[in-house]
Amino acid sequence: MKHSGNGASPTHCDTAQIEALMAAYQANRDLASLSAIVDLVQRRPLTLIRFHRTTRYLPEDELLSDVNLKLLKAVDRFDPARGTAFTYSSATIQNTLRTAVSHARVVRKRCVRLSRAVTNQLHTNGEIDSRDAIEDLAHRIKAGSRPP
Repeated sequence: MKHSGNGASPTHCDTAQIEALMAAYQANRDLASLSAIVDLVQRRPLTLIRFHRTTRYLPEDELLSDVNLKLLKAVDRFDPARGTAFTYSSATIQNTLRTAVSHARVVRKRCVRLSRAVTNQLHTNGEIDSRDAIEDLAHRIKAGSRPP
């Protein structure tokens, strides 16, 4: 979402309101404030998720869940002397999304496509029973079934 020079574009969140809610939570641990913070900030992670197309690594609802959890944990550490609620929440959101995507990329790189060549390389100690077990496991994984 581009911001115009005259400030006519819609904002992602109301910084003053979020700062007030964060202060209210820090003062008396008001759970309603936490819920309101998450509701007010939701537009920002959705914008970033869609803009950077991070859903190719993880589903949108999983990314939002991670962001919301991190935001809930980060509210305690907010200090208005160091910046606005918008910059603080944006930094938390961006760091969470980067971490989630990086982790998903690492996991994806570790995955190996199961083929006959891969199953032949598995160590079986030369036992026929072990070889049959590996072939059965490979078949079940390819078929998407669970062992009995």
